[in-house]
Amino acid sequence: MWQPLYEEAGIATFPVDAERKSPSVGNYLRAGMHASREWAKKFSDANALGFNCGKRNGLTVLDIDAADENLLADSLNKFGPSPIIIKTASGKFHVWYSHNGEGRKIRPEKHVPIDILGGGYAVAPPSAAGSGQYRFIEGSLNDLGRLR
Repeated sequence: MWQPLYEEAGIATFPVDAERKSPSVGNYLRAGMHASREWAKKFSDANALGFNCGKRNGLTVLDIDAADENLLADSLNKFGPSPIIIKTASGKFHVWYSHNGEGRKIRPEKHVPIDILGGGYAVAPPSAAGSGQYRFIEGSLNDLGRLR
C-alpha cells in the first residue's frame, strides 16, 4: 500500500480508476490526510492512486503527453531541471516541481503536447493502467524536499 508513504511525504492521495484516469471518489480536490487514510482502507484493492496538484499538496506537474525523450529534454531545458521524473503507464512523462502559484494550463502552446498541472490532479506511481505502470525514472518521494 503506497498511501502511507505518500502521507509520510506530505501528499494526500485518493484512489483512481487508472483505465479511465478518473478518481474513484467524490470531493477528491478538497481531500486532506484524514480522507486519504479512510479511502486507502475502503479501497485497499485499488491499483492506482492520484493526488491533487497545486497548493494543497505543494506540487505542480508538467504533463508531457508524448512518449518523446527529446520533448522531455527540451521541456527540462525550458522549465528547469527536476529531481523527480515519472514515466506514465503509456510511456509518456510527468515532471514534478514545487508549486509556485501556477494554475492549470492545458496546452499553453497549442502545438506542443504539454500541460501544466498547477491544479486538478495527477496519477501517481506505482499506479497500474492497462499493461503499464507509472514509475519513478528519476528520484523518489524522498526527493520532494529538493523540488524547485
